[in-house]
Amino acid sequence: MKEERNKLPESAVPADIRWDIMYTMGQIMLLIATLIFVTAALVAPSSAATNANIVITEVTPTELSPGDIKEVTLTVKNQGGGDALPYLGLILFIIGYVFMVWAPLHLGKQFSWVVTVQKEHKLVTDGPYKYMRHPRYSGIIFWVFGFALVFLSIPALVLAAIMSFLMLIRIPKEEKMLHGEFCEEWEDYCRRVTKKVIPFVY
Repeated sequence: MKEERNKLPESAVPADIRWDIMYTMGQIMLLIATLIFVTAALVAPSSAATNANIVITEVTPTELSPGDIKEVTLTVKNQGGGDALPYLGLILFIIGYVFMVWAPLHLGKQFSWVVTVQKEHKLVTDGPYKYMRHPRYSGIIFWVFGFALVFLSIPALVLAAIMSFLMLIRIPKEEKMLHGEFCEEWEDYCRRVTKKVIPFVY
């Protein structure tokens, strides 16, 4: 018997209107993402210079007496460093954005901003959902952490951690509702797709 207490009231907004809103939001997010990448490209040279690891390897002349005024030549070497994290962030940003947009587009009119079961709701197990049970949450988490790493921003990392926590505490409520609605179908899906947000990890 289905657990009706786990089901929330259906949204009062018609499905067509919700889909239009979601599509518009997706376009806005695409524009924001484009602006972020343009900004990152513009600040990349100065960021690389700031994070460069410069080491003095030779000083000419080697001996100077107090009061000497001489031209000094420094030989330096850039040992690199500081560039790996922004590149990692860029990769996470792209992966996150793909899943963040792909998941709701794949759900179509079944997508909702709130945790709810809609009329004639079907359990979707293909597309991004064959890799993890909550690909949109995964995309959001990767996206915000990628953004923070691209700009090496500690405040952004803190905000990313908070957003990730909010995503993770939402998952049990959603899975309880889905289990109550789809019962054995949901259990079978969980046995096939064991990870919630990060493939092979969690």
